[in-house]
Amino acid sequence: MKLVFEEVERVQELFRIRCQSVTRSPKGCQIIDFGQNIVGIVDIRLRGKAGSVVTLSYSEIVGKDGEVNLSYVAPWLMPDKPQRDIVYLSGEEINYRPWFGIYGFRYVEVKGLDESLTTSDVQGIVLGTDFAQSIHTDPMDPLQCQPAISLSSFHCSDVRLEKLYQNVFWSTLGNLTDTATDCPTRERMGWTGDIQIFVPTATKFVNVVPFFRRYLKNLAAEQLPNGNVPPFIPSGASRHRGGMSYFGQVTSQSTGWGDASVIIPWLLYWYYDDKGILASQYSSMCRWVDSLARRAREGTSWRRWFLGRTRAVEQYILDTGFQWGEWLRASDPFTSTLAQVVWDSPAISTAYLAYSADLLSRAAGVLGKEEDQTLYYGLYQQTAKAWREAFVKDSGRRIADDRQDDYIRGLAFSLLEPHQRKGAIDRLVELVEAADFHLTTGFMSTGLLLPTLADNGRSDVAYRVLLQDTTPSWLYQVRAGATTMWETWEGYDKSGNAFMSHNHYAFGTVAQWLQEGVAGISPMTSGWRRIKIAPYIGGGLSHAGASVDSPHGLVSSSWNLDAATGRVDLDVNIPPCCVAEVVMENGRAETVGQGRHLFSFNLTI
Repeated sequence: MKLVFEEVERVQELFRIRCQSVTRSPKGCQIIDFGQNIVGIVDIRLRGKAGSVVTLSYSEIVGKDGEVNLSYVAPWLMPDKPQRDIVYLSGEEINYRPWFGIYGFRYVEVKGLDESLTTSDVQGIVLGTDFAQSIHTDPMDPLQCQPAISLSSFHCSDVRLEKLYQNVFWSTLGNLTDTATDCPTRERMGWTGDIQIFVPTATKFVNVVPFFRRYLKNLAAEQLPNGNVPPFIPSGASRHRGGMSYFGQVTSQSTGWGDASVIIPWLLYWYYDDKGILASQYSSMCRWVDSLARRAREGTSWRRWFLGRTRAVEQYILDTGFQWGEWLRASDPFTSTLAQVVWDSPAISTAYLAYSADLLSRAAGVLGKEEDQTLYYGLYQQTAKAWREAFVKDSGRRIADDRQDDYIRGLAFSLLEPHQRKGAIDRLVELVEAADFHLTTGFMSTGLLLPTLADNGRSDVAYRVLLQDTTPSWLYQVRAGATTMWETWEGYDKSGNAFMSHNHYAFGTVAQWLQEGVAGISPMTSGWRRIKIAPYIGGGLSHAGASVDSPHGLVSSSWNLDAATGRVDLDVNIPPCCVAEVVMENGRAETVGQGRHLFSFNLTI
């Protein structure tokens, strides 16, 4: 056994929040409401006679019957309802706080306590990884702190979008606790699919390099000999317990999830210019891409059994092995999600083979591995060509199953020929319009929808989707009172009962576009040495802005629009040692250096 030093900051108390109210439920239990869904524990003053048994039950939800709901998350996964403490009183007043426990909750049900609690008897303690940023508190009221462990920010004229941004922050803070988790109430697993799509957003809030360096080391350590990657890290497998379970071995084949081994190192390099991460993970990256290429080349799906190999490009089509697919597509019943697991998704898996091969080629170039760069770039080109031949028709106006995510992947992963891109974006817009400007994407593509639309000339449609407030949409959750991101768009079933996790960061990828699209702040080169300021001005917003804590200092951009005249005032701040390209009306750009810069121009109204 080899002991390895800890690289991640310890989990500790970050700050405390006040109790907003204490009420009695119809059954007589006391219900504490913090007004915010948090991850942590409570500090509660308990008074009662000796021998009293007090039960504390933690939940994100109070049901429509007025009682704390403990079974909404997934009763088949947690039949024993683990978010519960039992306290035996001695007759003396105590301040109770649990040890070696952490919960996801907004509400705490107190049962068996004779004394009535007041709001001053209890505090919520937010636990999390200390990302080495200061906590900003109100000196007049330290318990009403602003959760500003991040110097990054977003503001605009629509308070709903500001609330959405805050909700994403709270889910980020709660689910990056020691290791990545999908939710704090249920299995608490670091699903690779969830985290690979969320890394760019996480970089906007805190410095996640040490956190994900450790995560990636664990991923490489648990990667199977054939290159497959377990669907969650840590996997829980151990040779002392019989090794990887059958479930783990089968699901370790899934693209989108296993591609975290390639996508996350590249994203950390891009946002932090950390070549060391590429170097340390390079072998793992190669093993995953090689495993996909080998399965495409040697695998034989049921279709090929019956029809035979009819085209040379089929050696680059990945249509074997387990696939999670486009998990939880909006508006699809859960049975459809399960069906796509049973039936292969070759258009999705082949697209990821091409995308990861492209990223691996770029990583090889950064590391000076010229032969590998040529090898994997060739794999990307051949796989993209095979993908187009197999799944693209009518000059890009028909791709695969004709779903929004099919067109998003083709455009975002650079799989289409230049002459096919217009047809693809036109068809994507048609599908969005047919859905009444709602998204129908799942985990894999939701975060790519708005930038794909905007970067291809349809920011008007991107704003329509962003500002939609009927389900499925981000602002529906805000309108429904969410204080964190939900696992499903609705959060409740048709009967009004809470459903699935109410603290799940996956759909919070929208916060990336709030900063990179609405405010227009993004890196042009790895590590933010060159910065692009190109806000998409419009959407009915009169002003918007953001700041991003880059490795070189704070980058900020804010704009104000006079709707009557079309005049835009843009205020930009660039940190030392950086150069920025500021894009204004009609694509006009100006290059500036460090410091504050003011621009004024007119939009065509």
